[in-house]
Amino acid sequence: MALAYPSMPFLRPLGLPRRSILNHFKQLSCTAKAQREIPERIIAHASVDEDNNSALKSVMDASPPEVPPPTASPEPYIVHRTPSRQLPIYLDAKRGGNLHQTRIRKIEGNITELRNQLQQALQIPPKDIAVNQLTRHILIKVWKVTP
Repeated sequence: MALAYPSMPFLRPLGLPRRSILNHFKQLSCTAKAQREIPERIIAHASVDEDNNSALKSVMDASPPEVPPPTASPEPYIVHRTPSRQLPIYLDAKRGGNLHQTRIRKIEGNITELRNQLQQALQIPPKDIAVNQLTRHILIKVWKVTP
């Protein structure tokens, strides 16, 4: 009796990649090729004019500019934005609209420090802010706080 499903489904052939992925890699390869050709163009242009040897030497001897190391964030956490460049803060209405919650997602780093800072800034009791360490979400049991 033949099996309806193959015993190793991960060996099935994959579909072709999307056109946007192919275009992305095509642009990357063209950029890399153009970067390799830049010194050859400069050398060819400078060698045409023999009086311009000093310019050729200055181009060839020039070291690449030093890039400063990235500075560390002063906060021990980062809240990444969504693909549409919005903050990942969502309002939830549960129990027929009687329970209002605010959910903060996409948190990287020290999530408890962010929780403590939110508690101080919003002036709400600690029982109204919950941290889910597994999903890295902060759940606040209010929509907005009026001082």
